[in-house]
Formats: sequence, structure tokens, C-alpha cells
Amino acid sequence: MMEKEEEKELYELGRCWNGFVRKLQGAENLWEEFQKKLLYFPRDGLESAPLGLQKAAGKFRRAKFNVMLPRFVDYYRAYGGLEDLIVPLSPLKEKEEKKEVKGDE
Repeated sequence: MMEKEEEKELYELGRCWNGFVRKLQGAENLWEEFQKKLLYFPRDGLESAPLGLQKAAGKFRRAKFNVMLPRFVDYYRAYGGLEDLIVPLSPLKEKEEKKEVKGDE
């Protein structure tokens, strides 16, 4: 029989894992949304987009989530980490997004 402390640690481990998997499920939904928007966005319209977005759109266009994941890991390692993949948005749009997030809470 497990000790209480070990049982608690296993529970916390499972809770962390479940949280991670739920975040991936959310990421899959966002990925599908990204692909839909990308599908109807004109390729030449990406010329004015930040370089990181241009590269990501070119590399992952039409890739299914389960196919994209292993490629993405290699991609972000080459870039130096996840933080380096965040593309800068215009200041006006960032302010609008912050307002939307605050309104959602």
C-alpha cells in the first residue's frame, strides 16, 4: 500500500500531466484556426508580415497538428526556444488583444 506522501506526489504528477495534455488540446484547436486563416490568406500578403510569421507559414502550411508537432520541435530548437518564435504584432493590435483578454476574465 502506498504511503500518503507518495500518493499525493503521484496525484500532483498526474495533475501536471493532465494540464499539459489539455494545453496541447487547446493548441490543436488554435492550430486548426491558424490553418483555416492561412488557407484563405493570399501568399503575397505575407510579404509584409514579420519574418518569423513568413517562415512559419511557409514551413507549416497545410500541416495537420500531429504531423506538425515533431517538425515544430525541430523548428523551435533551431530558433533557440519558444520565446524566440513569438512574432511582434503592431502596437495597436496588441492593445486590442489585451483588452479582449481582460474582458474574457
